[in-house]
Amino acid sequence: MKKIEIKFTTVLIIILAIILTTATIYIFNTAQARYKLNKQIQIGYTTPDYYFDVSADITEISSFPATINITAKNHNGINYTTDNIVYTIGVDNPNYTVTAKDGKNTRTLTGGSKQQETYAVTINKNGTDSSESINLTFTVTKPYSDSENIALTISMIDIDIYGAKVTNYKVETLSDWRIFHKDEAGRIYLISNYYVMRNSRSDYLPTSTKGTVLNKGTKLSYIGNFANIISEYTGSDWIIENTNPDAQKLLSKFLAEYPTSTNKNMKAIAYMMDTDSWSKFVDNTYAEYAIGGPTLELFCASYRATHPDKYIECDSVTKNGYQVKWSNTSSYSNSVRGLTRGEYNGIYIRQENGDAIRQLDCSSR
Repeated sequence: MKKIEIKFTTVLIIILAIILTTATIYIFNTAQARYKLNKQIQIGYTTPDYYFDVSADITEISSFPATINITAKNHNGINYTTDNIVYTIGVDNPNYTVTAKDGKNTRTLTGGSKQQETYAVTINKNGTDSSESINLTFTVTKPYSDSENIALTISMIDIDIYGAKVTNYKVETLSDWRIFHKDEAGRIYLISNYYVMRNSRSDYLPTSTKGTVLNKGTKLSYIGNFANIISEYTGSDWIIENTNPDAQKLLSKFLAEYPTSTNKNMKAIAYMMDTDSWSKFVDNTYAEYAIGGPTLELFCASYRATHPDKYIECDSVTKNGYQVKWSNTSSYSNSVRGLTRGEYNGIYIRQENGDAIRQLDCSSR
């Protein structure tokens, strides 16, 4: 089982989920790390006789060695004659090498109108530090004997850490924490692998902003009912005025569209976003804040990172809440079905039956 220890230098945001199932230990199968293209490389010149650009045809690398296509073009003007443009492809990261299929990394575009060449290069991984980016380097020598060097960065998506157990984060009754997401800023989001216990002897669910205890549901060990606390929250405006600004970003689409919503479900969400109430689950050595569970925006960001070929989109927002759709479909709806249970140690859908959800329902009804 893959385990990760939080370092003091880690910027950590704790996302606590009330998971309505019993805890189960899963065997973690290490997933293949994926790499994605950060930006297209384009080398252009404003001289009157030609324009030149280089681009890489790549969206994702899932294993090494990996072959990608490099295309070079010159869109030269009528004054372009016989001078050649020479470009060389290399890599400035010691963990990787780049070689062309024919062993030649240098290409020459000869004179003439609208010359273009596409050829494949292979990226090999040499080192052990997979956290570093691949920096492909294009060195272009122009006909006028000067040159320009520009790097193309391909950065890693750390899907191999999703669902991994964090070994040294323990708060209240929760000691089994899993990595739920890593955002573009490098911040790590954790999710509890076990629900917040509440029973006749102890209740670890936080109280509302006014100190009210949630009603107990029928299964007293883990169900909480929002009915008696929603009157203590006004909705969107309460979240905007009272919660951690970084936590608000996880609900940014709805708050931007409906900053004054008083929908009952938004009042319940305000409790889940009450970073003061949920602070009992924050170890200040590592964490910045805690909320009651991953927002839909965070869920979709995490799921897209681990499922880049088919993911869930949540860009449609109505007064009643978010709508969702699979990335390969055109219409939004209140729910999507088809998530695989148990993936990444069950951070999305739990493996066992019982109370595990079987669809993602995003409407506020």
